[in-house]
Amino acid sequence: MASRDPSARDQLVALVGPVLIAAPWIILYFGGWRLYLYVLVGFALIMALMNRRELRSRVRNWRAAPKLKKLKKAA
Repeated sequence: MASRDPSARDQLVALVGPVLIAAPWIILYFGGWRLYLYVLVGFALIMALMNRRELRSRVRNWRAAPKLKKLKKAA
């Protein structure tokens, strides 16, 4: 198993981090509010589609939680 150099990861974070933090301002500067809104909605849709299974299971667990408490009290 190869060990990774932590300094390489730190350098990557040091390079990519500021770009990610500045990305909204860059989008606003070059594209205006309309492009910013499109990017924001697109990102939200991508995140929702990627986590669809996780979101479904959380809703299912949230709905089932009160029933489990009632069943435990009845037992």
